[in-house]
Amino acid sequence: MRTQCLLAGLTLLASVHTVNAASYNFVDWTAADAKAGTASGTLTLSDSSTVSVAFAVTNGDGTPGSFYFAQTDGGGLDYWSVDAPYISAQVDNAPDSSDILALVGGGANTRYVLTLSRAIDDPILDVLSLGRDRVFVSYEFDTPFTILSSGTGYFGGSADRLQQLPGNVLVGEEGHGTLGFTGSFTSLSWVAPSSEVWHGFQLGVRGPEPVTLIASIPEPGSYALFGLGLAALAVAGRRRR
Repeated sequence: MRTQCLLAGLTLLASVHTVNAASYNFVDWTAADAKAGTASGTLTLSDSSTVSVAFAVTNGDGTPGSFYFAQTDGGGLDYWSVDAPYISAQVDNAPDSSDILALVGGGANTRYVLTLSRAIDDPILDVLSLGRDRVFVSYEFDTPFTILSSGTGYFGGSADRLQQLPGNVLVGEEGHGTLGFTGSFTSLSWVAPSSEVWHGFQLGVRGPEPVTLIASIPEPGSYALFGLGLAALAVAGRRRR
């Protein structure tokens, strides 16, 4: 009995330190003009407030650029329906609507910029179909990132089709996955020097019911249960004596 109680107590301690993934909200894109290189939408934060998000493409000479297409207000095909590449120990869900902005790239000095009305913490960027078989396409970001997950997505690919290179460079060969950015941001920007039709993205932030990304502290009830296990150990010891 003593051994059983000890194992029960250790199991309880292990369970209360389980790390859970967080649920994320993604941009609700409400307007877009691909030829003019602009789009706008909103993000919902953990306190249920919203942040305005603007997307703009600017050529190297300062003139407006363009992008391939946009799906707004939940319209069109749901390219995020194959959600495995976007789920990890940190992130619990893929985008929950078909909203997406799709790029072609091809301008070494053409910059893609996401601007937020106020700062958000630790955003993620879901990337869809970056490159294709034997055709490598890169995103060169202005800030460090981490590949949180990758895998087989809507157009195929596999877990090794997204790679991170020095200099904040992401390279894809039919790559699907999630990038994580650490810190507080009012903007994210990148260039895509290689041309390929097409690759898309969505911006996300922890949603209205966030789950801590660090090990949780046992609640008082958990301490009480473990205390009962220790008490049982003491009783068993006295009975043996």
